Amino acid sequence: MDSFSEWSLMEKGQFELAYEKITKHIVEDPTSILRYIYNRGLCLLNLENPEQALLDFQKLIELRQSSDSGYIGAGIALWWMDRKTDAVRMWQNAINSHYTDAAGGITIPALLFFAASRLDESNLEKDSIRLLRTKSKTKRATAWPGPVAKFLLGQITEEEFLEKAYQWPTLQSRTLTKAHFWIGVDQYRQGDIESYRYHLHQARSGHILEPEYYLAKVELLELK
Repeated sequence: MDSFSEWSLMEKGQFELAYEKITKHIVEDPTSILRYIYNRGLCLLNLENPEQALLDFQKLIELRQSSDSGYIGAGIALWWMDRKTDAVRMWQNAINSHYTDAAGGITIPALLFFAASRLDESNLEKDSIRLLRTKSKTKRATAWPGPVAKFLLGQITEEEFLEKAYQWPTLQSRTLTKAHFWIGVDQYRQGDIESYRYHLHQARSGHILEPEYYLAKVELLELK
């Protein structure tokens, strides 16, 4: 059983089976932990066990501090556990990560922007906007999730944002997950909670690879 097969199980929603197989593989070959630990953390998030997911993401941070993926996952787990200040600090620790998303590190400042919006933290919002502006000026920012920064900064409209999400057919489930989540955040900032809820549901029906998918899940649980 390789990591692709386990990911296939996750895409089918078979998270318990994927978790069992990943854990078995790690136990049998401890040297493989770096290859599998992130996916196991995602399984645990899908199984609504953020406490154990946090441990896996923290282990990933320990093994690969230069990547932002462990920090992103750990922050989501902490947000789910209602440790929102700790989640913000976790994401802030990844601001200067060497290995980031394809756009050169848009995800972390976007997450900080989300947190600032939900926590009504003006200083955090200013910092996240500054980071988004800096990151969005690089050549890499033309790739996804680069359009997220442009939308949050008001440089493109909601319609243009969604158009960009449809431009890459092979990535469409992932880009639409992101687009709907961030459109929802924008609606939340305008005080439209029902529209926020609608876009969260749209993001929640998307791709499980994206951080926005899990935040949408967490936010919908809070809105019940």
